[in-house]
Amino acid sequence: MDEAVTRAINAFKLGNPICLFDSENREGETDLLFPGQFAQPAAMRQLRKDCGGLLFLAIGHDVGDFL
Repeated sequence: MDEAVTRAINAFKLGNPICLFDSENREGETDLLFPGQFAQPAAMRQLRKDCGGLLFLAIGHDVGDFL
């Protein structure tokens, strides 16, 4: 496994965020990713305030179909 992927997985296990550069061929921006189980209301408010205001949640098809 790639070293960067291993470091990202380890960061997620500890509840730490990672920065992921999108691509210059797409938006050319860096996204802040972190495991949802560590999302707390105060952290969400801070992200909305300081990180451009857009929050996304990755969910599986089963959850999406349910919603």
